[in-house]
Amino acid sequence: MMIRYIGIEDLALNAVIELLEKGKRKLYFDRLLGYGNAIRKIMVEKDIEIILVLTRENKREFIHDYSDILEHKIDVDGREYLELKKSVKNASSLKKKTRPFMSSAWIKAFTCQEAVDILLEEAA
Repeated sequence: MMIRYIGIEDLALNAVIELLEKGKRKLYFDRLLGYGNAIRKIMVEKDIEIILVLTRENKREFIHDYSDILEHKIDVDGREYLELKKSVKNASSLKKKTRPFMSSAWIKAFTCQEAVDILLEEAA
């Protein structure tokens, strides 16, 4: 079995793309792990083991690196989320940044309805 590491950048950007295509602009961090686990399940069926790398340090770096398109916020219940800035009109520029070298198997995993439904449970 092949092993692949997925960091917060790949996971969160693909999640944001899928949410934006559904008309949603918020990604709750507590939904990100469920999304990653759904992708892990899909890829295990393709004989690829996924290890999610979602450390606090990686999260801080990601928030900083993408502060031009994402705002880090906390809702009234204390839940952290990222919200796309109004300057981001559609997902095409994000796709160009994240998906040009991805195989179709990876794109299918990131766009799988089961995984996307996890994101949509709490999206606003």
